[in-house]
Amino acid sequence: MFEVFKIELMKVKRSKLLCIVTLMPLFIVFQGIGNFLRYHDLFTSKGQNIWMQVYTQSVIFYGMNLLPLIVTIVMAYLANMENKQDNWKTMLILPIEKSHMYISKFFVGAIFIFLNIIVFISAVLIGGKMLASINMAFPKEIIIRPLLAFLVLFPVMAIQYYLSIRFSNAVALGIGIAMTLPAMLIANTKYWILFPWTYAGMFTLSGKVNMFSTSNNLYLICAAIFIMVMLLGIREFNKRDVV
Repeated sequence: MFEVFKIELMKVKRSKLLCIVTLMPLFIVFQGIGNFLRYHDLFTSKGQNIWMQVYTQSVIFYGMNLLPLIVTIVMAYLANMENKQDNWKTMLILPIEKSHMYISKFFVGAIFIFLNIIVFISAVLIGGKMLASINMAFPKEIIIRPLLAFLVLFPVMAIQYYLSIRFSNAVALGIGIAMTLPAMLIANTKYWILFPWTYAGMFTLSGKVNMFSTSNNLYLICAAIFIMVMLLGIREFNKRDVV
């Protein structure tokens, strides 16, 4: 399967996907820093930690809106690479396990989403370094929260990947956008745990959500949804006809 993974990775090596996943978080952080500078006195009047203020102003829309949208775009893009030229027919006649194709392409998408998060963290760190004083404490949450958000994104990644492979590009994009738009509203209710599109936002915004808390079973919910959707996708992909 590793060889199949390398082939899938080579397909997107020179695609526009790399620009999309790296430029979008840079833009968000740039806006966050601009907002912080605009209201500098308000955000620092009570001795607030500048690192955390820069992070908060950048992550408000990143975790709840941009990350799920990035997942939607990445998974739709990967599927569309095969759909637009009807490459599935060629791929399915190759002496390769269909399940390996399905899993490999998914993890290529996961790598691009992880890269997006790393770029976001790096941009926040650079911004904070430029604005915060040398003696100001560096909060580890700036790194930990986005990384945990990546883990809880796997259910959404699996769902959007399944939709992108199963249906047309327009359908997958439409559903992904439709699910992302109400995420902020649902996150403010007690039912957010039933809506996977809120998970990344809750982890990036709220320090109260603890992935390692024994009283919090969100990671089990994420694992269950991810496994079920991936098994469904692999099952259907294995039955896919060449014609």
